[in-house]
Amino acid sequence: MTAKPEWEAGFFDEAYFGKGGRGGFTSYRYDSPEQREQLALKWNDCQRIPHRSVLFVGCATGFEVAWWHERGKLPAFGVDVSEWAIAHLIPQAQGRCFLFDGQSLSDFADQSVDLVAAFDVLTLVPDGMIFNLVQEMKRVARVGIVFRTIVKNWRNLSRTVDGQDGAVFRYRPFTEWDRMFTSDDKFKLHQLTMSWHYETVASYLRAQPGDEQLRHLAEPPKTDRP
Repeated sequence: MTAKPEWEAGFFDEAYFGKGGRGGFTSYRYDSPEQREQLALKWNDCQRIPHRSVLFVGCATGFEVAWWHERGKLPAFGVDVSEWAIAHLIPQAQGRCFLFDGQSLSDFADQSVDLVAAFDVLTLVPDGMIFNLVQEMKRVARVGIVFRTIVKNWRNLSRTVDGQDGAVFRYRPFTEWDRMFTSDDKFKLHQLTMSWHYETVASYLRAQPGDEQLRHLAEPPKTDRP
């Protein structure tokens, strides 16, 4: 399949999210063991930053939003570029997830949520949009940002990879993410290898010397699997 050279939000449609579809999911259901395990890992990653509200960038059909609402009874919201995904939100995420253009979070005020999270989606954002999106994530986050992406593996050798599902993945090294997220000194980088293969979680917190919120980042992650 020929990878799409430019951003096309319509690409993320029913075939992408469907079982056995282009998304590569074996079972894209909220109640599937595969998804429940991933949600538990994401929950643990985000617990490293104390928060009472969260915004998920790339929320798809709302799995993370539903999990946060059910687990912590926290205000949780999401945005996604896929019209299909927003039109097919699971019931628990209805009214909490919104369509956006991939780079502007204009529906959210400055520091309006404690935590902004993005799991495995930033590599899909084109070069001409990623800087704007990062600036928006920093503007909206009051306490911190957590994102999961690949920064240490063979894919960095070519930087841009045409995925088997037709998507284009743009892999950036840790130093590049560091420059992008810490350019204004609002956030400080913490790199955390959290998963069992090649993915890395990088957390960004407001840089405040002596802040107690930073101490627990050095601790080993918890194990909380369904």
